[in-house]
Amino acid sequence: MDVVRVLFLLSASLFVCCCAQQPSCNHVLVYNKAFDWLMQQRNDQWLWKRNNERVVLAIQMSNHSWASDTRDLSSQLTLKQMNLATIEQIHESKAGREPALSPGQLAYVINAVAFTCQSPSNFYGLNLIDALKHQLNGSRVPSGAFLNHYEYGLSVLALCNSNAHVQANYVDVLLRGMRSDYTHRFGSDEASMVISAVACLLQRDDRFMQKFDHNLPARIDHLLSHQESNGGFGNVHSTALAIQALSAVVDLKNSIRLILEYSRCSTAVAKAQQWLCGAQEEDGSYGSLYTTAEALPALTSGTYVHNPSHCHVVNEGAEQSNPYINYVWEFFQPSARYIEIRVQAVNGRTGSVLYNETLRDVRKDTPLVDIVQQISESDDMFVYETEETAWGNVITSMYGIAQDGHSYSYWTIKHGPPGSEKPAHVGIDQLKPANGESVVFEYRVITHGQ
Repeated sequence: MDVVRVLFLLSASLFVCCCAQQPSCNHVLVYNKAFDWLMQQRNDQWLWKRNNERVVLAIQMSNHSWASDTRDLSSQLTLKQMNLATIEQIHESKAGREPALSPGQLAYVINAVAFTCQSPSNFYGLNLIDALKHQLNGSRVPSGAFLNHYEYGLSVLALCNSNAHVQANYVDVLLRGMRSDYTHRFGSDEASMVISAVACLLQRDDRFMQKFDHNLPARIDHLLSHQESNGGFGNVHSTALAIQALSAVVDLKNSIRLILEYSRCSTAVAKAQQWLCGAQEEDGSYGSLYTTAEALPALTSGTYVHNPSHCHVVNEGAEQSNPYINYVWEFFQPSARYIEIRVQAVNGRTGSVLYNETLRDVRKDTPLVDIVQQISESDDMFVYETEETAWGNVITSMYGIAQDGHSYSYWTIKHGPPGSEKPAHVGIDQLKPANGESVVFEYRVITHGQ
């Protein structure tokens, strides 16, 4: 035990030394500006345009007392409205008037319900846990109900945070989520979510370490390899996810086997939070609604792992005992109907990146014109204009940058596998991105023959 205590003190001293070299960052001020901006985006129904469960989850991850704060009833109003909106979406899906929820969307709902101390197994008479397990059972990744291990890890997190039984085969799928060279197909985001899921399992029962003894450190190595010299992980979203995952590892202070990981993770978190402070915009946001929400828990070292000391989530009843379960399964559809794409907007003349996000839960065969419209509805800064041409609808302006025939500067579109995108030969109303593709809008000079 003395050796363990010495190692812990050594790792802590390394963390202090590292942090002492970093310029100061007023995390409280940065957090409050982002939180205030986020609250200002609510409408007269006390909700946001979309992804309400994801925003509520992120806020609650950053401040576990937010939803129960009796001094400000607006938080409780938002929670009530989120619940009603979720129930409405379920019934609208049943009637065919709204798209069905994918397993990833359902996992976000369950996590939000659990973090706000409600019961996902009896959510207004619906057993959301059984509905999610129906998708997990027999699934392989990437195929069937799950596109990748990001969504699968998020689903295992939902079960873990709800105190539901996590079957051994679910854990085995997580273990198989890495390639033989210990890398993830979808990079740091996928690694971050899987690490968070593993951390939740270890918090519940450290006997899981027998399965993850060598696997977890390798995942941490892979995630840390994505950290850039400035401390970030490519963009705000990926940086926030990485902070949350690494902070979840740091929180496992009772694990002797992981004690040497604490220093590495703590140092990486401090650098990433420093970068995150500097990435905040003057109005307090981080560009878009969801990106700003995702940054909140990262600024406070909040994680996707629910702390039982905040409240105990009750998993009511045996699995599949709910009389509504057959009804529930009908509207939670597998991800075979959904795809994941990367969307970028780049000013090629200045080299600046205007937009860079991974979109998950995009319905299969959705035209690009509908995708950009959905982005603009959730991100007020994503403003664009189109024009009908012989090639179909084309982008003529984006982020206030309009095409200029005098300087031969135009918005172009490329799509395809990341790193191998090719020019699109149809308009945005005809282009339907495929799963895993990258779509790049680039403002550049087009000379004759290009």
